[in-house]
Amino acid sequence: IFFGDSTGIPDTWKGSIEDAVRYGVAWPRFEMSPWITVMSQVTAHLGFGLTYASTFMHPFYTARLLNSLDHITNGRIAFNVITSQRRADYANYGYDELVDHNERYERLEEFIDVCRALWTSVAPDAFVWDRKSGTVADPQKVHAINHAGKFFKVKGPLSVVPSPQVQPVIIQAGGSPRGTRAAAHVADHV
Repeated sequence: IFFGDSTGIPDTWKGSIEDAVRYGVAWPRFEMSPWITVMSQVTAHLGFGLTYASTFMHPFYTARLLNSLDHITNGRIAFNVITSQRRADYANYGYDELVDHNERYERLEEFIDVCRALWTSVAPDAFVWDRKSGTVADPQKVHAINHAGKFFKVKGPLSVVPSPQVQPVIIQAGGSPRGTRAAAHVADHV
């Protein structure tokens, strides 16, 4: 099940949200991660594609959230990473204007690079759970990522057990020339 998402009510028709509200255009929309958690408990073979905008989210939080959801769903999470081009979404995150088109995709690429580094910052065999010695994990298999880029600064490592898939399936649907390049850089599925 794929859940596209946006966080603002469209106001592009007649400069108002009135028709979007009246006719349910991209509204209302729930945050789907709690719903996915519930659905995963009553299904076994269903995958879940969750959408977040890299423009508004932080990679550490997102990597941690998706890792947790991947555990809850037994490895059935996919991440549709978008940049968002809707002014209504931007307004809800404190922006007065859209971020430049190419810059949004630069941020998306760095965002996914940081997420991937975090998802692999703890080796799959790091956790030993030895009751006798009291050892939870091997510190030699847990590494900071020390990322300092144009958009993000993240020390790491990720503070969770590695997920069943190592990382979720990454979905991206950039259609512009710059978006297509970003999709080629980050996506498992376009």
